[in-house]
Amino acid sequence: MDLTQFNTAGIVWLTVAAIAISYILQSSFLSWYRLRHIPGPFLASISSLWNVLNIVTGRTSPVLEKLPGRYGPLVRTGPNYVLTDDAEILRHVNGVRSTYPRNGWYEGFRVDEYDHMGSHIDTSVHDAIKSKVIGGYNGKDGIDLEGAIGSQVKTLVSEIRRTRGSRPRSRPRWMPARWSRSSP
Repeated sequence: MDLTQFNTAGIVWLTVAAIAISYILQSSFLSWYRLRHIPGPFLASISSLWNVLNIVTGRTSPVLEKLPGRYGPLVRTGPNYVLTDDAEILRHVNGVRSTYPRNGWYEGFRVDEYDHMGSHIDTSVHDAIKSKVIGGYNGKDGIDLEGAIGSQVKTLVSEIRRTRGSRPRSRPRWMPARWSRSSP
């Protein structure tokens, strides 16, 4: 067979196809290889097609609920995604001085395009903000939270009694049940 018999366009298309197939195989292998130690559905380990199929068929939630029972507490659900139902793993991943970086998912918590402690991806910035507000969460700042809430509830109840009287009405002026549909 003489190579001059081949069409130049055919050789170009053959080369492009070989490069594309090589790229797809290499990227699939690298996607699988990085998290190969985490069990999960095989199709989920090499592409996002597994997630797309579950979304299109509308069975994402039931399928994801069953995965930890089948594969264990840490399950691979995509080339770069894992799922867990273990609180200890979550504490380890989100804990102080964790080596796991935050991904773009946290950017969804932005409010009016401003970053806050929950939306920062950069761990050092997140930790700096967290160190400034930690006093409000650790309970060592001397605020009697239950007492403050209790006094506000008492104030609210006394204000309601003062303006509306101490006895509730026997029947409200409007009844939402009148406008609702009765079930057979």
